[in-house]
Amino acid sequence: MRQLNLGETKEHYKSYKAGKRWVYACLTVAALGLGAMGATNTANAATSADPAVETTQSGERSATPDDVVPVKTDAETVALGTKPAVTPAPAKSDTDPVNQDQPEKPSVTTPGPTKTTDPTTSEKEDHPQEPETPVVTNGSVQGMSRMAKITPRETTPSVVGQDASKWMPDAGLRTWVEGNLTRSPGVFENVTDANLSTYLDHNLILDTGDSSYPAATGVASFEGLQYFTNLTSFAATNQQIPASILPDFSFAPNLRFFTYFGDSQHLTDAAQFMKDHLSQNTALTNLGLNYSLQGSFPDLSAYQKLETINFSNNQLTGTLPDLGNLPVLDRLNLENNQLSGTLPNFGDWPVLDQLDISNNDFSGALPDLKNLKVSDFREYYNRLSSGLLTFYNDNGQAGDNYSWYQFLNGKTYNLVGPDQTFDPLTGVVAGIQDMKTGQIDPDESFITYGFSNGAWIVSGDLNDADSKADFLTWAAGQPSATANFVKVADPTNPLGFNLIASLDTPAGSYTLGIMNQSYDNDLGGYVGFITFKITHDAPVTPVTPVDPTPSQQTGTVTVVEVNQQGKVLHQRTMTGTVGDRYTAQADQLAGYKLKGKASVSGTYTTAGDTVTFTYTVGDSGNDGDHVVSDKPVTPSKKGQQAALKSDDGQAAGIATLAKSAKATPAVKATKASVTPLSTQRSGEPAQSHQAVSLPQTNEQRKLSPIVLGLVTLLTTLGLGGWLRRHN
Repeated sequence: MRQLNLGETKEHYKSYKAGKRWVYACLTVAALGLGAMGATNTANAATSADPAVETTQSGERSATPDDVVPVKTDAETVALGTKPAVTPAPAKSDTDPVNQDQPEKPSVTTPGPTKTTDPTTSEKEDHPQEPETPVVTNGSVQGMSRMAKITPRETTPSVVGQDASKWMPDAGLRTWVEGNLTRSPGVFENVTDANLSTYLDHNLILDTGDSSYPAATGVASFEGLQYFTNLTSFAATNQQIPASILPDFSFAPNLRFFTYFGDSQHLTDAAQFMKDHLSQNTALTNLGLNYSLQGSFPDLSAYQKLETINFSNNQLTGTLPDLGNLPVLDRLNLENNQLSGTLPNFGDWPVLDQLDISNNDFSGALPDLKNLKVSDFREYYNRLSSGLLTFYNDNGQAGDNYSWYQFLNGKTYNLVGPDQTFDPLTGVVAGIQDMKTGQIDPDESFITYGFSNGAWIVSGDLNDADSKADFLTWAAGQPSATANFVKVADPTNPLGFNLIASLDTPAGSYTLGIMNQSYDNDLGGYVGFITFKITHDAPVTPVTPVDPTPSQQTGTVTVVEVNQQGKVLHQRTMTGTVGDRYTAQADQLAGYKLKGKASVSGTYTTAGDTVTFTYTVGDSGNDGDHVVSDKPVTPSKKGQQAALKSDDGQAAGIATLAKSAKATPAVKATKASVTPLSTQRSGEPAQSHQAVSLPQTNEQRKLSPIVLGLVTLLTTLGLGGWLRRHN
């Protein structure tokens, strides 16, 4: 046997130890590198409706025919054994898909997209007339029962590569979607049932005004639409699609424009509609729901990106909430509803530019509007007790004043004895607000407004008219009662005048027409109609006086309010127990400004005290005992004509409105001389098919315990080898 040389043995052992140290060192470095790589890893994965399916993002460059490769999801690509492809980015269009006045047909010269219609908006400057109510066409969809809630796209089995008829059963929906995609930027082929699944991530805009919509058959089911997670605009405006088959659009997080016309026969509670169909679509910027809603105004506080809300031509009831919490809301259209109550202070809403609350039942005085700088404000056909003196836009220019046609219920006046004088305005009409100050102008009073039969008072109750729009026709057919009343000036009445009824004036209801004295033929103003009642010697329920306690004595304080000339404007008496303290407060008299202290305190005495407050009065020049002489005013705003007044307070014959603002009952859309609120936003693109990137995640993956243990073990072994080398 060969014996090893001792020198060779030592040499081999040294080589072995050196190699062993290098192995330990390499393992240590590798372990530390793997640990560092696994410690934190940020994933930027595009999200889709189904987390199990990752979609391929569209590129940013313009596509050419040579670039077009059908896109497939990563999971579907693996299943089919093909390589992932990238969808070419669609070209950006110039106009917004939902801010067109009328649906436009697709261009015959280019394969570009068809412009869609947002019926909630119209050109701001032109105020086009409101379209006729769309006719409900025959279709089986009207009788469809509510479909099951559409769930996000399924992953088993995958729909990519399958004929669309298998996963989108409604032929009408397929026709609609395929026609839209065929004309979309970046698509260079006819989209059919065979290749529709390759465009699931393409930007999709659906509009029933599009020529691709199958109006003859309609759409009976939206099953399969949930696979198109990049749906950005949906407009159903032909009243052919019932709300019962609309899907839950939560599968489309990028949905920005939504417009829906119901059929007015199957109304849905507004809050329920939002919950069923749009509860997750908080990216909405334009929301239009018409001919479809009832109930209260829904809570929209979660929709912080809303710029336009159009809920016109519904049957909404209740009050209007304060929408000042929507930071970018600049257009609100609520015309033709049944909303009531006082108005919130919309003058302080951040960027409001257009507001239409016409043809509702809002009542009370307007809020302080000194901060309101809008381009269009319409409040006609309501029950508001105040109007605007002059309307100013955001450039400080006077604009159209739509305060006219307010319907007010007045008081009952029991006329006893020879004095038949009464005040039909105080406590009924608040006055005219000056928008520069936000306060009632004390110098702006009212004059009479004449009806078409030459009267400014007619017999009858305004509530007997069929509608607000038919009121002037109703008034023209009522008997004139002008001869029964004389209008007289009253300097203590800042609103303008009192009425004296003749002794033979029959008891009953009367309707009076009024307007502000500065009504402008071009800019408009306030026109109101007041129904009051007259009674004669009506029995008064006696009030049994309460005797003071014998052991107590009653003291009186007489509060007198006078003008600078010492003429008594108002007087009242305060009573209390002798020895008790009292505080007399000065009244707020419309049209007068208090001079001096607003309150006086003292102690009740048996002799009684008198407290006098002095007010500054306007320069009326009237002593209150002669007939008012109103200047002739003939408003021609929007075709209307008002009364020509003579010096004896009688109104000359007046022609009916040439163009009466014809409102619609509840949910009927009609042609009106006063056009709907313009809600088109300038500069918004029409049909925009650009690719919309899906939301990204920034998920942090932490070091797993197994990897950490492996790193520790290998590091320990490496250090152990280093120690043995030194030993």
